[in-house]
Amino acid sequence: MDKAIIFSLILLVLPVSAKAQNWTSLTKDSFGHSQTSWWAPLFGVKAFRVSKQTSDIWWARFATIYNIDPSGVYTTHSNSTDPVLPSTQQNCRMQHVEFFQGEVYVIDELGGDIYRYENGTQWSHFTGPTDAFSLSVDEDSLWVCQDGGNLQKYVNGIPTYYPDGQERLQSRNGIVWSTGSNASDLGGLIRFYEPLTFDYRSADTAEFVLDNYPNDFKFMNNSDTFYLAGNQGFSIAFGSQFIDTLTAYNTLNQPSGKIVEFEFDSNDNVWALFGTSIGSCTNLAFLDRSTNVWTVYDENNSPIGFPTQISLELDGEDNVYVITPGHLHILEVGALPGWLNVTDEQSIDFEVYPNPSTGQIYIEIDPSIKVETIEVVDLNGRVVASEPFNCTVKFNADPGAYLLLLKNGDQVLGRKRHVIH
Repeated sequence: MDKAIIFSLILLVLPVSAKAQNWTSLTKDSFGHSQTSWWAPLFGVKAFRVSKQTSDIWWARFATIYNIDPSGVYTTHSNSTDPVLPSTQQNCRMQHVEFFQGEVYVIDELGGDIYRYENGTQWSHFTGPTDAFSLSVDEDSLWVCQDGGNLQKYVNGIPTYYPDGQERLQSRNGIVWSTGSNASDLGGLIRFYEPLTFDYRSADTAEFVLDNYPNDFKFMNNSDTFYLAGNQGFSIAFGSQFIDTLTAYNTLNQPSGKIVEFEFDSNDNVWALFGTSIGSCTNLAFLDRSTNVWTVYDENNSPIGFPTQISLELDGEDNVYVITPGHLHILEVGALPGWLNVTDEQSIDFEVYPNPSTGQIYIEIDPSIKVETIEVVDLNGRVVASEPFNCTVKFNADPGAYLLLLKNGDQVLGRKRHVIH
């Protein structure tokens, strides 16, 4: 595993719903790695996920799996770090990430194999089916949808086989909905799933089903109510029946376009992406279910470069994570992980090169400014190094994220975030 610590942020303060909220934008260059871009998934399959339990961020691109842990440690997982994973010479595409019972599961969509990250230490080849296409989890069960339609359900590692499944599935407390389509533009029917019972719902035959485009679907966080996102809005089901809708006719300020992806916050309010497809989204929007009013984000009030390929996730504190090919944008709603919560305080203008470094840095500063010492402080506030100031400074510190403080006596003239690797 290749590791670094992220510590390069761009903060934008924007007015949202009568109070200011912060956007944090991370580029691929924030990590000092050669990764060519972030990855937003195609065809509605989640390659980018944030754990609501731990706030770990996971995403995948071709033969490499990436992770940012809650302390900000950035790790790449590939065949070069773990030979269990497929090599770059193989025809592979890591395309679906899921969390189940404290472990991480990733599907190689082209190979159909499932890989499991066990105990946060090593990868193994999950002994599930070949031709795996997508995953769904319930409290005690892991569902594997195979390309071509079969299902396997694992409880305590023991599989049950169903020969009549579909390619995407969501389950909650024994209630299961599935569809055979794997892309918002293909269309398809939603099915109330019971083995060997083909109980479909369609806009032609079922009340409250808006259309036959199951772009995204999932259960609310706090109930068994089921939301189906289509081209016109949400169709809402409870049990086996659809009972209501949410559209531009019974909400305020809903953006135009299809709902291509959505997530629930801890209060079951809705965050959704609108556009023509998951590869061309034009808006991010928040629906307050107490008022049924949408707050809309576009290129004018967010750093997101719409229209774009995009994916959406929330962490356990309701912070919003938006991934595009070039950036990870994070909207601060609750308490951010500590590594995202540190800001520069700079009263003098200076630059530090390179960043990240091995401990030897060059400081560019106006020579007329009097600086006596430079201190290196860790994120717990502990001074790990203190040197007389010089434009070229070398110090020893363990790999990690730090603050560099320029001081004149006890006065802090300015500080910069810095990564040692």
